[in-house]
Amino acid sequence: MNGILLKANKLISQISGKRNTSFSNFIFGKWELSCYSGKFINPFNSVLQRGNGYLYLFKNDYTYEHYSQGNLDECGNFFIRDYNKNGEKGKFLYFENIDLELGFHISDNKLSISYQIGLDEGRVEYQKVQN
Repeated sequence: MNGILLKANKLISQISGKRNTSFSNFIFGKWELSCYSGKFINPFNSVLQRGNGYLYLFKNDYTYEHYSQGNLDECGNFFIRDYNKNGEKGKFLYFENIDLELGFHISDNKLSISYQIGLDEGRVEYQKVQN
């Protein structure tokens, strides 16, 4: 089983190209959901209290775990890719089991992830709670 996981990690590394490890180091750790907004999210804008149980854990082997209300609901590999579209530069966050390009930014221990699914555009923010 471990051999299969190692091969999968290697394949994802090859697909993703050269990883920006100096930037990636900032994402490693535990992040707790602090607020979200979106066109079709109800309520539209919401701020969450600490200890809400919505967490991302990004590990330095490029695996992640996502928790909803303290329960593990998703895990797998992730990778980061630079993009340059129409003169705009940034980074995309990819999860192996989600077919979306998620734009993201890290600043002052805050991880902002933006997405577009159909007509819905949204943003979620996570606060770093542990390295």
